[in-house]
Amino acid sequence: MTTNEQKIYGQNACLAFAKAFPDKVIRAYCTEQSKGRFGFLLKTLAQSKRTYHIVTQDDLRKVSESEHHEDVCLLIQRLNVFDEAQLLQDLKQIKSHTPALVLCLDNVGNP
Repeated sequence: MTTNEQKIYGQNACLAFAKAFPDKVIRAYCTEQSKGRFGFLLKTLAQSKRTYHIVTQDDLRKVSESEHHEDVCLLIQRLNVFDEAQLLQDLKQIKSHTPALVLCLDNVGNP
């Protein structure tokens, strides 16, 4: 894994990411039980000659480095991260009379 890659796991997180950014998924790991739910992603990966693996719970535990993987783990390309100054500059360039709301989250986890 390089510095521009990261792992995410958990059903909801992986589904949301895969639906929003399927082109950013490098590799997928899922169990036999979860492959139906991620069929759209596995098909997309196969069509674009990227890999996916159907693995056991033990294998997934090793890959995700977590007991809480919920039967899926994705290796993804990191999304661009903006610092506060860049974000404020970009917001000032938006020509809108509608108020904007920006939500910033960091290190969100699922204990």
